[in-house]
Amino acid sequence: SAISCCEKCSRWCESLALLHDMRFQEIFPDMFSINSALLSCRNAHRWREALDLFRCVKEFSLQADALSWDFVLATCEECGQWMQAN
Repeated sequence: SAISCCEKCSRWCESLALLHDMRFQEIFPDMFSINSALLSCRNAHRWREALDLFRCVKEFSLQADALSWDFVLATCEECGQWMQAN
């Protein structure tokens, strides 16, 4: 997916923008797209954005999987914000 390509190219902002655009066009992402964006945030040390995205998973009628939890928790931990993952 395009979001996965953004993740591989360290383009976290673009990956989140694509998810936003999908929502605006009433296209619902799958967990692969969400996890790619979460990994992109992790690689860029963007813990706030990762938490915000993680909190939106239910809005997409999805359920976070083990990979999602791993990405968001690791992002917070690596940024010294492990208490924020509460």
